[in-house]
Amino acid sequence: EARCGSAASASRLFAAAARKQSADGAVWQARGMHYRAQGDVERARRAFATGCSLEPTHTPLFHAWGSMEAEVSNVTAARAIFQRGVWERPSHPRTVGLWVSWALLEERCGDLKAAREYLRA
Repeated sequence: EARCGSAASASRLFAAAARKQSADGAVWQARGMHYRAQGDVERARRAFATGCSLEPTHTPLFHAWGSMEAEVSNVTAARAIFQRGVWERPSHPRTVGLWVSWALLEERCGDLKAAREYLRA
């Protein structure tokens, strides 16, 4: 629905999916990304936060949320979200994406030492 230009219909579908599978991190990730694409950062934050609290081991959810915060220049929040995602599943293969995104954020902020450290992690 969202790809076809029906944002309202997509929002209704995400709400219905969340009611049926409230703890499914993929639903909350998609919902947050939908709101972000619509330019509604606050609703996206709420969707990401809800998903992370319901399914704290869904690494892609933390990645999407942290990346959004970095995109909107909320560096402090992006760092905290990437860190939280790493702590939830430190040895999971998908955590690599969090480390890389975090390192790129630090590089953009001028902290090359931290960026290198995160790429070695």
